[in-house]
Amino acid sequence: MKVCIRLSFIFVSLLMIALGYTGQFFILYFSIFIHEMAHILIAFIFKRKCEKIVFMPFGLYSEIASIEELGIFKKCFIFIFPPILNLIFGVIFFKHQVGKINLCLGIFNLLPIYPLDFARFLECVVGYFIGSIKGVRVVFKTGKIFMAFLFLFIIVESFIFEFSFLSFFLCLYLYREFLLYDVRLSYIFYSILFKKNNRKSKKRVFFISKEKSLKEVIKELGFDFYSIFYVDGKIICEEKILEFIKKRGLNFKMEDIFFF
Repeated sequence: MKVCIRLSFIFVSLLMIALGYTGQFFILYFSIFIHEMAHILIAFIFKRKCEKIVFMPFGLYSEIASIEELGIFKKCFIFIFPPILNLIFGVIFFKHQVGKINLCLGIFNLLPIYPLDFARFLECVVGYFIGSIKGVRVVFKTGKIFMAFLFLFIIVESFIFEFSFLSFFLCLYLYREFLLYDVRLSYIFYSILFKKNNRKSKKRVFFISKEKSLKEVIKELGFDFYSIFYVDGKIICEEKILEFIKKRGLNFKMEDIFFF
C-alpha cells in the first residue's frame, strides 16, 4: 500500500498552526483518519485491498481496488458506514470537542457533493436504476445545488458568528474537488468500457431503435446489471457493444453493429 502526501496538505497544516487552530485541526484529522480506516476495513472484509492512501489538505483519500465489481449493497455499505460511525461517536462524546467534530464530520459527509461519501453512495443507487454514467450526472447536478447552499451558509455564518478560516478553506477545497467532475465521469466511462461482465448479476433488457447512437446507448449501461438490447427484432448483448466501441469508437449508431 502506497502513502502519498500532497504539498497542499503540508501548506494547510502549517497555515492552521499559524492561525491558532492546532488543536481543532489535529482532532479533525484524527477523526478523518478513523473515518477512512473504516472505509478500508469494510472493503477488506469484502476482500478488496486499499492500494493507496493520499493525505490531502482536509482529509484522507483511499484508493480501493476493483470496488466497482462488488454488488450494490456492499459498495453502498463501504460508502455509508464511516459517516454513520462519525455520527455515533458524535452522539456518544457530544459533550467533548472530539464528539462535536465527529458529529459535524458525519453530517458533512452526508452532503451529496463529490467527492463526499454520500455522493458516491447516491452514485451507486441512482446508477443501479438508470445507468452508471447517468447516475454520475444526476448526482453532480444535485451537488451543484447543495454546493451553492453550503457557500451561502458559510457566508451567513460569518456575518452572524465569528469568521472561521477552517470552514472557509474547507469549502474552497471541496469546491476545487467538486470541479473534477469531468475526471470522475471519464473514470466511470472507461470503467464501464472495460468492465468484467458478470452474467450472474441482474439482467436488464432495453428495447431501442437502430437509429440510436452509441453515445446514448453506453449511458444505459451500469456496473450492477447486465444489459441486453433488442434492436428491431435482433438481440445485441453488451459485450458486442463494448467491443465495437473499443475498436471503432462512439460515432456510430446501433445499426452499424449489425455488420460488425
